[in-house]
Amino acid sequence: MWSVRKNGELFPQWLNISTIKDSYGNIQNYIGIFSDITTMKQSELELEFLAHHDPLTKLPNRLLLQARIKQSIKRAKRENNKIAILFLDLDRFKEINDTFGHSYGDEILITVTNRFKATMREKDTIARIGGDEFVLLIEDIIEVADIEPILSKVLGIFDEEIVVNKQSFKLSASIGVALFPDDGANIEELIKNADTAMYKAKDSGRNTYRFYTEDMTQDLFSKMLLRKEISNAITNNEFILHFQPQVAIETQKVIGAEVLVRWNHPQMGLLYPDKFIPLAEQSKLIVPLGKNILEMACIQMKEWIDKGLIFGRISVNISAIQLQQSDLYESIVAILAQTNLAGSYLELEITESFMMENPKESINLFKRLRNLGITFAIDDFGTGYSSLNYLKQL
Repeated sequence: MWSVRKNGELFPQWLNISTIKDSYGNIQNYIGIFSDITTMKQSELELEFLAHHDPLTKLPNRLLLQARIKQSIKRAKRENNKIAILFLDLDRFKEINDTFGHSYGDEILITVTNRFKATMREKDTIARIGGDEFVLLIEDIIEVADIEPILSKVLGIFDEEIVVNKQSFKLSASIGVALFPDDGANIEELIKNADTAMYKAKDSGRNTYRFYTEDMTQDLFSKMLLRKEISNAITNNEFILHFQPQVAIETQKVIGAEVLVRWNHPQMGLLYPDKFIPLAEQSKLIVPLGKNILEMACIQMKEWIDKGLIFGRISVNISAIQLQQSDLYESIVAILAQTNLAGSYLELEITESFMMENPKESINLFKRLRNLGITFAIDDFGTGYSSLNYLKQL
């Protein structure tokens, strides 16, 4: 029950009434004990809030989102409208967490949340369902074209850099869109299909959006099967190497060879790297695959040298994921020892973006490898923001 304090404030109270009986069992009096349960009620409200909201951003969580989507579907059926599910993932957010720490990541998520709230309509639902994953529920959609301006506004919140502790971050997002009833009849289908479309947006270069189509599900299924086959392909030696000569313009002489990997798939024939390298990187299979490629390349180089075909260095691409492995140096040393190849015959190609994202770690690793005689080439040079000072240290 509710009562009123002397200052006029309402507060909840618990009333416990006990009866007083005489020796014959007849009721003589009643005793009422009132207890202020404000604190208990506040705790209940807090627990109720935490059960349905993300503790960091205070946004609805997956449980509350599902309840709201369920109600939105009922309303859309009655009014013959559409609803849109926007599945949004921050691009390369993990790199920020890994480099600067989770405290920076949390501040970024809070800032993004505040920008969402300032941009979206009050009746729209913005939920956080994972580390850097958000779902937006947009109601009262008449035509698909109604979504386009909303998507542009959502992507626009990342135009301005986010500053945390005087450190600026330029973020972007990939968004997948699924519509009710076009792309799903229930909550699970809508979220799953929006998620699938989001990955298609990432594959399309990030910082963009894609509407779900049935072809995406088939494409995703094919990729899943292919990802499973990569591990077996490594064991079965289905990956083969092609070699592209590196020629000096002045002398027209071959001064090296770049390794190009191909997958000799038993059913699909010869597959090029764009068909399997991204999948290998997503599943971390790029680590054993990269090791396998490096080992094959060193074996081939040693065979050429033993036959008197000495023309320079063999160049092998090393992915950013491989470079992040703590045992990479030891792994390369072991391969050189196993194949009896001198490090001076090996060149490693690294991406400019990794080098600039991890300058100190890169310099330390590369110095150790250079002591083995290994040289380096920067792949995609000019696409990042290389510091000449860092380049000199390499």
